[in-house]
Amino acid sequence: MKDIITLHFDGACEPFNPGGVAGCGFIIKDNNGKILKKGSKIIGSGKGMTNNIAEYNGLLEGVKSFLELKISKKIMIYGDSGMVCRTISKEWGWNKKKTQWIPHKKYPELQKLAEKISERNAASS
Repeated sequence: MKDIITLHFDGACEPFNPGGVAGCGFIIKDNNGKILKKGSKIIGSGKGMTNNIAEYNGLLEGVKSFLELKISKKIMIYGDSGMVCRTISKEWGWNKKKTQWIPHKKYPELQKLAEKISERNAASS
């Protein structure tokens, strides 16, 4: 995979989920393994904090940073959250007739994060 940038993201909510301290991180590397950018942050603690919120924020921070680098290469995104990866790739989140993508219909806080990432992806295309 020549000339491909990789973005790895992760998030966690500890010492308990939900309601613990949510944090996230990401790392962006070129095809030679050189780190182009990395970052981490605490998102918040207590009510409303979950592993899923942390995972989405890790991806969002990574995508924002990739776009700031203004690299015109393809990017491969890796994460260990099946829910985030399948939703963002639009494998999950479709209505019953598969005519409209509505991610996390019952979880508006996750829906907002999924839509932010999707909007950034569309803007970079």
